[in-house]
Amino acid sequence: NVSNDPLLPKVMTGGSYSVESFVPMASSECSTIRSAMFVYGDAGAVLYWMVIGAADKQKAMEQWRFSALDQTAFVSPSELAKSPFPVYVVEQHEGDLVLIPPDCVCQAVTFGGHVVVLNWYKQNPFSLELAYNKTLPVLRHDCVTPLLPIKALVYNAMLARVDVMERGEMSPGMIDPP
Repeated sequence: NVSNDPLLPKVMTGGSYSVESFVPMASSECSTIRSAMFVYGDAGAVLYWMVIGAADKQKAMEQWRFSALDQTAFVSPSELAKSPFPVYVVEQHEGDLVLIPPDCVCQAVTFGGHVVVLNWYKQNPFSLELAYNKTLPVLRHDCVTPLLPIKALVYNAMLARVDVMERGEMSPGMIDPP
């Protein structure tokens, strides 16, 4: 039953961005997988996502002096081009879905017109482990309440896993993350 899934997305956000605006550099919410759907755009509008992988997150924060909790930082594309680590650029048009992996840092820039984007955040067992071991300690240190109830998600995920095992429905692929 999907409605009882403890890892369902709990957060959805939307954004309406004008011509040549930007979404600030930020880390994924509670180490979630971010899904961004470009739902509407003026003719010719495009959204560029600049993504830095999780392995280089700390280096990026040090190089451009922003924190994982900072929601105002912006790094110009010309500065990103000089980065000593990979920066992945994704071009998004109306109707496209972009998935940002957990614990990555990303920002977006619009060109050519007004765009509307719908974002939602999902936990899976791998991203939940990242949230518990990496994100939660940072949030606690900075006295910030997590966007998602990480400990409750861990607890409910474990209950769901035990329920599946008790029913004898556990498959080998459910033991190890992909």
